[in-house]
Amino acid sequence: MMDSAPMYSISYHKPERLVRLTWLVGTAGMTNQDFKETLETCLNTTALLTRASTTCLTTRIALTSVGF
Repeated sequence: MMDSAPMYSISYHKPERLVRLTWLVGTAGMTNQDFKETLETCLNTTALLTRASTTCLTTRIALTSVGF
């Protein structure tokens, strides 16, 4: 059983060949290493799913989930 809040979710939109990384409430306790590992995971997932030779990474933060 997992007790910690999730840090992010990765979703894939096949028709657009788009991989979306969404930051979640668990990022409140993220370290620099956690951030780096998350970006690496997202980029690796993008490469596997889209077979892209280049990747553009943009970020989106769900402010409502962190109390803004």
